[in-house]
Amino acid sequence: MNLRKVMAGLLALAAFAACKEEEHFMTLSEKKFSISDDGGDLYVDLSANVYYRVVNDNDFVTISPVSNEGPVTTYCLSVEPNREDNSRTARIKFIGDYVTPLALDITQSKFVPYGVSVTELEVAFNATSAEFEVLGEKAWTATCDNPAFTLSRDSGEGSAVVTVSFPENETEDPVSAVVSVRIKDEVFNVTITQSGAMLSGVSPENLEIGYNQTSAQFSIFSTKSWTASCDNPVFTLSATSGSGDSVISISCPQNEGEDAIYGKVTVNIGDLTFYVNIVQTADPGMAYVDLSRNGCSNSYIVSKAGNYKFKADIRGNGVVPESAAALIQAAINPDHVGVLWCTYNSLTAPQSVEAMVRNIKLVDGYIKFSSASELTPGNAVIAAYDASNAIIWSWHIWFTDEPATSEIGGAYWMDRNLGATCANIKGDIKSCGLYYQWGRKDPMRAPASWDGTFSATTPELGESEQEIPVSEINGTIAASIANPRQFINTYPGGAGPKDWIYNTEHVDRWMDSKKTMFDPCPAGYKVPSDAQLVSFVEAAGLPGGSVKYSKDENAKAAYKPDDHVLETSLWSLPLCGMISYNDGTNIVDCGSTARYVSSTCSTDAKAYYCNINASAFNFANSATRGHASAVRCVKE
Repeated sequence: MNLRKVMAGLLALAAFAACKEEEHFMTLSEKKFSISDDGGDLYVDLSANVYYRVVNDNDFVTISPVSNEGPVTTYCLSVEPNREDNSRTARIKFIGDYVTPLALDITQSKFVPYGVSVTELEVAFNATSAEFEVLGEKAWTATCDNPAFTLSRDSGEGSAVVTVSFPENETEDPVSAVVSVRIKDEVFNVTITQSGAMLSGVSPENLEIGYNQTSAQFSIFSTKSWTASCDNPVFTLSATSGSGDSVISISCPQNEGEDAIYGKVTVNIGDLTFYVNIVQTADPGMAYVDLSRNGCSNSYIVSKAGNYKFKADIRGNGVVPESAAALIQAAINPDHVGVLWCTYNSLTAPQSVEAMVRNIKLVDGYIKFSSASELTPGNAVIAAYDASNAIIWSWHIWFTDEPATSEIGGAYWMDRNLGATCANIKGDIKSCGLYYQWGRKDPMRAPASWDGTFSATTPELGESEQEIPVSEINGTIAASIANPRQFINTYPGGAGPKDWIYNTEHVDRWMDSKKTMFDPCPAGYKVPSDAQLVSFVEAAGLPGGSVKYSKDENAKAAYKPDDHVLETSLWSLPLCGMISYNDGTNIVDCGSTARYVSSTCSTDAKAYYCNINASAFNFANSATRGHASAVRCVKE
């Protein structure tokens, strides 16, 4: 018999039913119950001298008789736990002969999550308190395994902020404590780690020695013994071991070369390691700053006038995609080099390439060049050639002030688009930067005005040179390397693969997991993944998927076409338009729309982009790989 549905009629008491002249009755001891989300058992007495039946159409309450004494039957109501975020009600009916039906209502509260707000807290050595919150509406108790850590309260009911107090850490070793919060039969732990005091160290951490100087000093602070070594034998240390505070002298000859000399001193104090970075400058009249010292890439930033060099015997960062391993090698041996094109990202072109890049030469596997004596923001592309004058690789030189970075959504983002000549400034066309087709390292010209006019370049790019149609000949990795300036039209004449690779997928040209030789970002940065783009927008409180401005007030407020930006309190993205996959001679909807490309590949010749238009945006939009779009680089 299913007591959740209809329980058969019961005879309350046969003797009373036999007395026809007695008045019929049926009563309940309770008509309403409230119970927590945990559920449990409730009890009700029903008194009756008539036949009756129990109707229970509820799927979370069961009813069963537990005792009977005369006309009184005691029922147990078993209520299951509620794990929904809404309260719920149940009604059980008692229908008897010759009497008014009765109803018993049960209201169960909604489920309220419980636990603790954090599971780990890290505090500085000189901090003396930390806080966490107990969540939910239930009773709780708290204990700590470290007697030096005291709790502002060790029990309660419902949500509460618990302050943990402790002394400053005067040792070099970290101190930890575990606070255990018990709610019902569950235990939630909060681990607090107080860092060790920095009683040891070195100063300064960065040491510059003049080209005509032969010595310098740094200090070691310690109460323990220490050892020191230098990775460059040019620099000699006055002591390589000792104990306690010490002053170490560094000796070196004068630098008579054209390159700066670098060294790193490693100081070990117990389990701690400290570094002193040494640079001995070169003669200002001879010095070349090595742009590739911290890693090779396809783009190098030049932020002040001077002499520069970078490695020319490796393509990009040297990481060959697996699908291209049989087609291309990382190492190259150029015959000569030259400036392919340059631009100020404006309607006015440089008078000559020497206005931006001078004295370019290939020396001992390095490309060396000088900037103009007064740096003008802009972009240049330097190409390496073989003996037959075919381009075998090219690099982007980005003349701009050093970009800043900020942490947004778990990644560190540049403050500007790749190739932009300024950080994001509302309404400034120079915030837009260059355009890139998915999987290509090669920049396309930036917009010079909000009407979509391309920036002027030197040498000028003729209309017939702006694009080449994709084909079995042109749609290859080798052809894209040999023609880095041309946009590859992936749908010429209304037909084509919509990808600049004609016959083969090569879906690992760009990758989420690592930077490849085709990534256009500077050393230490890469094209962001689609997941990073979604986290970027969600960090500002906006949805990461497709959203119409008419459906979301925050999204509507962020879209500012008059200022040509999508902007929040955390970031702004210029509405820089794009170059469509089927027309490399025009910029589409500059000032009102934008696409920002990710490294994430999709299917059917598509990749994922941030797509912004006049009615909606989508930070996870799948579209053809043939578009040329803006790039906002993130740190690797």
